[in-house]
Amino acid sequence: MSGWGWTWGTGWAGAPPGWEDRSPSREVVRTVIGLVVGLLVLWLVLTILGFVLHGLLWLAIIGIVLFVATSVYSWIRRKTAAR
Repeated sequence: MSGWGWTWGTGWAGAPPGWEDRSPSREVVRTVIGLVVGLLVLWLVLTILGFVLHGLLWLAIIGIVLFVATSVYSWIRRKTAAR
């Protein structure tokens, strides 16, 4: 094959002698792809966890506000009923 072009397993087609063995091995390619896929899965898990925790935080804030509002309402109602 003439010219300079990448081919898997043989390195650069038409490369000078000795350069053919500089192509990444299949294990290295699999390792890099596995690393990228692992990082994508980690990113996805952290994103979902962030949404869940952020949603739970807002739910907790709403719960606290409603608890305080109910307590204040009950306290005011008790005070007016005592009169």
